[in-house]
Amino acid sequence: MGKERKAKTLLRFFRDFGKERCEKLEFVCSDMWKTYIKVIKKKAPNALNILDRFHIVQKLGKAIDKIRAAEVKRLAAEGYDKDVLKHTKYCFLKNERNLTKKQKRN
Repeated sequence: MGKERKAKTLLRFFRDFGKERCEKLEFVCSDMWKTYIKVIKKKAPNALNILDRFHIVQKLGKAIDKIRAAEVKRLAAEGYDKDVLKHTKYCFLKNERNLTKKQKRN
């Protein structure tokens, strides 16, 4: 698309693509960079911006880590072993039918 990861680069793409064709776009896929989202919203207003899976899963993993850390603190304060949630991260990310017997027990 362009050499540099800048708003100008994406704006140039949309300019070269043409206003009429941009208005007809139904879908655009991008990462979660706010600048991309802003430019796409402005230049392809009728398109659904589909965010890439990698960044969505990355944010989900960070959110789960944050929640698990808070739960470990809360459970420790209530007298539970601090390792009560150890090795459980992927239990939350996996489809239930793909869990191992050990993971189902946790």
